[in-house]
Amino acid sequence: MTLIKGNRALAEQLGVHPNSITNWLNKGLIKPKKRILNTIYYDLEEVLKLKK
Repeated sequence: MTLIKGNRALAEQLGVHPNSITNWLNKGLIKPKKRILNTIYYDLEEVLKLKK
């Protein structure tokens, strides 16, 4: 499991704009693996499965 810290880092990994990550999160298309204070962590493998 590879954890990605924050929307910007995940957006860079996926080649999309950070706003796309926020939109997907708000629509429930992706789910954070965990939250620590104001930081969201995503499981990269889980998000990549959804992208396919």
